Amino acid sequence: MEGRIIDGKYRVDHLLGEGGMGTVYLADDLLLRRRVAVKTLWQDASFDASDIERFRREVALAHVVNHPNIARTYDLGEANGVQFITMEHLEGETLMARIKRGPPLTSAEVRALAVPVCRGLAAAHRKGVVHRDLKPANIMLVPDDRKAVILDFGIAHGD
Repeated sequence: MEGRIIDGKYRVDHLLGEGGMGTVYLADDLLLRRRVAVKTLWQDASFDASDIERFRREVALAHVVNHPNIARTYDLGEANGVQFITMEHLEGETLMARIKRGPPLTSAEVRALAVPVCRGLAAAHRKGVVHRDLKPANIMLVPDDRKAVILDFGIAHGD
């Protein structure tokens, strides 16, 4: 997939990771000249209309909430039969990777991460959006003043 152009706008650089519904790649947004994460649905899986609607809802719900501790989602599309979304590319590691890498987080470190996560969730809740899949794999630890950013609103629920 490296070097592939998606929808005439995104040049894939390399694989970032895989999840339950698809794959995430680092890409260059050729129009806006920025790095983005491109999340695609598994091509060889049999997704029904509700799965695709859930994928699209991630973009719609993410656009409702604008907060530094929630990853920004930019675009939604389909190219060559593959559904994709583009989102803010974040440098860092997931909380899950940090836990696995060790050593155990101190109480102070946990508090320092919990506060920004709670701020992001509070912003989402004020807009009537509930994440419903908050877990260490969906929290990105970033080396800036945000500290932690919530990812993947794919199974979120809105009022």
